[in-house]
Amino acid sequence: MKSLLIPAILLTLMSLSVSGCHQMNAEESGEESHGEHEVIIATRPKAMDVVITKRYVCQIHSRRHIEVRAIEPGYLQ
Repeated sequence: MKSLLIPAILLTLMSLSVSGCHQMNAEESGEESHGEHEVIIATRPKAMDVVITKRYVCQIHSRRHIEVRAIEPGYLQ
C-alpha cells in the first residue's frame, strides 16, 4: 500500500505543475495586447483650504504648547 502511495502523489504533483505551464495569448485571456494604448484623461487638482471639525477625547497638561496626540497608541482618525 505504501509503495503505491508515493508514486501516486508524485504523479499528481507532476500533473498539477505541468498544467500550470500553459501560456495564453492576449486574445485568449481577454486582455489587450501591449501594442495598444488606452486614452487617459488627466485633470488638475484644485488646492483649497478645508476646515474639518470632529469631536475627540484628549488630556491637557499644559497651558502652552499643547500637543494633540491619541490616548491609545495608533492613528488619529
